[in-house]
Amino acid sequence: MATLPVVALVLMSACGSEEPEVEAPSTSADEPSDTGPTTEPAEETDEVTTNDDEEVTADPQPTADPIEPTTGGPTTEAPTTEEPTTGLPTMEPPEEGAGDAVDVAQQYVDLVASGDTAAAYGMLSPEAMVYYPDQQVFEENDIAELSEDLAEASGEPQLAIRSAYEETHDSAQVVSLWGEDADGEPWAHAFAIRKLDGASWVIDQEITPSTGQNRLNWLNPGIQEGMQEWEVNPEAPITFALLKHSGPNVAVTASINDGDVGSQQLTERPTDGAVMYDLSDSDLTDGPNVVTASWVAEDDPFVHTSATPATNPGT
Repeated sequence: MATLPVVALVLMSACGSEEPEVEAPSTSADEPSDTGPTTEPAEETDEVTTNDDEEVTADPQPTADPIEPTTGGPTTEAPTTEEPTTGLPTMEPPEEGAGDAVDVAQQYVDLVASGDTAAAYGMLSPEAMVYYPDQQVFEENDIAELSEDLAEASGEPQLAIRSAYEETHDSAQVVSLWGEDADGEPWAHAFAIRKLDGASWVIDQEITPSTGQNRLNWLNPGIQEGMQEWEVNPEAPITFALLKHSGPNVAVTASINDGDVGSQQLTERPTDGAVMYDLSDSDLTDGPNVVTASWVAEDDPFVHTSATPATNPGT
């Protein structure tokens, strides 16, 4: 009679207890920790996330732990897809029109000096190529004189740059280049550079006409009786003239050694066939100087330039 209660308790515990329901989650929790295969946790995490919401937070831990063993495709593809997406925002394309204006001007001068006129010709603006329809015309005109002066320069030529006319030609820059030859005679040249639709720098190279009259004529220095063409009469302001019949002028600027254009005041003196301009501030430094004039038209992007060497014989 004493054994009957024990049997009865065993039967009752086998029939009425709910322990099998506890065994199911215990085996699912033990399998990832006991078994090392890395391909099975991926399948088991899908079953847990779909059946038990509470176990979702526990599943990423076993999937993160077995990263060291080489897994199939899922673990290796994750970092490769993330790297390009994180790198793309930092890979910005170069800004259009990038490049310093002085560097572009120096590149053009270096090409001419080295005799690589083909590359220099390729830097011309579309408007300049109207003047120079082919490379031969380009080589036979003003570039030939510039190339000769650079080759015979006694020292390092000086290069300066200033704005052409900000009101209508905000990106255009006037470049002046001057120096002395082996005999000590000064020379000077000028051209312009500007951005073409904000995409690239181009060169506006003025042409030296083989026949006819230059549109701009330097009067002082220039046409001075008893004086060299580069000597300035200190008793008179620096003066130049622009022909009227060669097109409208919206803005005319001039500078000495390409200094601040705003401080160089021009006085217009119209005449029958031309307009003369007096440069009020005609102070020159010792040694060679360059006086550069530029003019633009409102409906024309081309920047016209002209330069002359200038020295004061009294210094």
